[in-house]
Amino acid sequence: MLSLMQGIDDRTTTEQAWSLFVHTPISHDTELEGFRRRCYSFDQGEDDSVTARPGLNGYLYDRKGRIYIRQLTSELEAFIRNAPLSVDF
Repeated sequence: MLSLMQGIDDRTTTEQAWSLFVHTPISHDTELEGFRRRCYSFDQGEDDSVTARPGLNGYLYDRKGRIYIRQLTSELEAFIRNAPLSVDF
């Protein structure tokens, strides 16, 4: 998930990989599912704070969209840093 989100900014995430990610629920981890749902809502235009618009020159989203995904990426990185080393399911 982190690599895909980082790839939005550096143009390494393909449209197909991103679409698979945002459309596939993560049922085994509610926190990661929350991040995925926020990406899905943004991608589908359901997020009121920013509109997903196509990018140019190999970017999936325009500048504002990339900034939004970058903010989500920072939140995910913080979540990972603070996550426990193991989780019981």
